[in-house]
Amino acid sequence: MKNRLLIMILLLLPMVAMSQVDTGARKRAMEEYKQQYQKQFEEYKDSINEQFIQYLKQRWDEMQLFKGEQQPVRPEPVLQPESDTLPDTLHSEQLPIGDMVTLQVEQFQPTTTDKVATHVAEVFNITFYGKQLTFKVPVNVSKIKLSGTREQQISNYWQLLNHEKMNQVTLQLAGQKQELRLNGWGLFDLTRLLAAQIYPNNADQQVALSVYLLNAMHYDVRMGRVGGNLVILMASVSKIYDTPFTVVSNVRYYAFRPFGANEELKGRLYTYGNQLDGANHGIDLLVNETPQLGGRLCSNPYKNSFGGRDITIYVNQGLMDFYAHYPQMELHMYANSAIDEVFYLALERNIKPLIEGKNTYRAVSTLLQYVQEGFAYQVDNLQFGREKNYFCEENFYYPANDCEDRALLFSYLVRMFVGVDVVLLEYADHVAAAVCFPKDANVKGDYYLYKNNRYVVCDPTCKGAKVGQISNRYKKQSPKIIQTA
Repeated sequence: MKNRLLIMILLLLPMVAMSQVDTGARKRAMEEYKQQYQKQFEEYKDSINEQFIQYLKQRWDEMQLFKGEQQPVRPEPVLQPESDTLPDTLHSEQLPIGDMVTLQVEQFQPTTTDKVATHVAEVFNITFYGKQLTFKVPVNVSKIKLSGTREQQISNYWQLLNHEKMNQVTLQLAGQKQELRLNGWGLFDLTRLLAAQIYPNNADQQVALSVYLLNAMHYDVRMGRVGGNLVILMASVSKIYDTPFTVVSNVRYYAFRPFGANEELKGRLYTYGNQLDGANHGIDLLVNETPQLGGRLCSNPYKNSFGGRDITIYVNQGLMDFYAHYPQMELHMYANSAIDEVFYLALERNIKPLIEGKNTYRAVSTLLQYVQEGFAYQVDNLQFGREKNYFCEENFYYPANDCEDRALLFSYLVRMFVGVDVVLLEYADHVAAAVCFPKDANVKGDYYLYKNNRYVVCDPTCKGAKVGQISNRYKKQSPKIIQTA
């Protein structure tokens, strides 16, 4: 790979002397300089791509394909625990804490431009989780054929793509990323869907095109070959559960098939060692902004009531479908994800009246009781046949939830409508929460000392548990403290 020094040289090219010329001449000189720079930079990118094309021809290395890391299964009780498991009296005891988890996630936005494709293009209309989108793709792209999955055949295909104006496609993808407020995973999903539309009957070609486009947007993905079929090897910023992976140059790459394909990967994995220069950003999975997707608004089909008030919460069907296909991540990723604006307004309209006029302690107590009583309880293995952490909105979409989902929902409600800090408590077989009350509240109950503040334990799963109460079995454990935003 050519060193990036050339880019620096281009950036440092002397500017046209402008101090002695009029404004019109200055603008013309600047435009000429920009055009010259753009031409040289495009030539540099083409040379880098040509080197990579030659590299793809070389024999790929066999790599170990690891079985996906299993998501921790908490041995939660099949039935919702009741308050008879709690101590009879309320004490204020400092409990031991374990590791602390804070959020560290890279956010990357591909460069976009307002330029519209002017070349002859083929139009593709796709439906992305209820959102109707249109892409213009160079007319020759759908006619390019990938003749096989060997190194020479892939290199030839990449060479043919490189002759097309593919930057117009990546500009549209990057623009939709901004328009729909997608994170890296959303763009990854959208790119795979577009590739599936362009090559509906060739899964391997879908993989090759997806990697080409994502590399052009500077994402660290690569091609792999398993059992003769191509896979996308995706470098993720965050840990992903239940997904096969390999390690290249100390970077973990998760293996994915084309959009909608879920077959199990079997066979030896082969891939290349060097990556395309500049494709060095991992895919981010934190939902920093809620995706603006299509689909109807649907009220929660499993309505609940509390304090004589019916609770009706609206969720976006497209968003629910998007989350249904989301990889399973660590709990702190869900606890720090954004929520949908319409969903928030529905919560505000239904939940805020429950706590109006109440002090901090009574408000938190009311929300704790609501989460304990307002939802059916069921462990993930019985409802889904696997572990599944919810995004906040999903609590109002599925028939039931369990301890981590309740703790997450409770933390959101307290932060949004009471305005005090909350952390999650992740035990070996349970998840609860702890609230940082104002110091003058004098709240009794067991607590954790975190960042020099008292966080009073709250268990949204155990029906009847009051603020400051948790089962004796958890007092002996040192839970992982998960910070929430």
